[in-house]
Amino acid sequence: MSPRTWWFTPVLALAAWLLASCGEKRVDDSDITFIDLTQLRALMDEDRGNPDRLVIIDPRIPGDYSAGHIPGAVNIRLTDVQRNTGRDPAISRHDYIVVYGNDPGSAIAKGMAKELLHRRYSKVRWFQGGLAEWRKAGFRVESSAE
Repeated sequence: MSPRTWWFTPVLALAAWLLASCGEKRVDDSDITFIDLTQLRALMDEDRGNPDRLVIIDPRIPGDYSAGHIPGAVNIRLTDVQRNTGRDPAISRHDYIVVYGNDPGSAIAKGMAKELLHRRYSKVRWFQGGLAEWRKAGFRVESSAE
């Protein structure tokens, strides 16, 4: 490479990176829509007549999910969503996507909600109270084999 053109390769790489990232949606905490226990229960009731109405995502580790989760929730890991290059038809076919974790401090649930929003899934909601609020309200918890 000649001394005059040594700068061309990094400039071209930077330009390609900038063009690739221009279409990405930046998501921050203010983009997250919350859902409370009453709203979640109402969606679950609506889902009984329409199985495409709601998907509840539990992004916790499989052992925690197996030990106890909200009935009907599916265990989808954040890393699996991040590895997937497109949108998952099993998720996107639902009108509402609700994510929850153990409790309001669940970073993995918050991260999953933000990742789904970043991937332009619509009607993503975070049930911030999580499994702790669900149990405190006295609702049934399912368990499953790993």
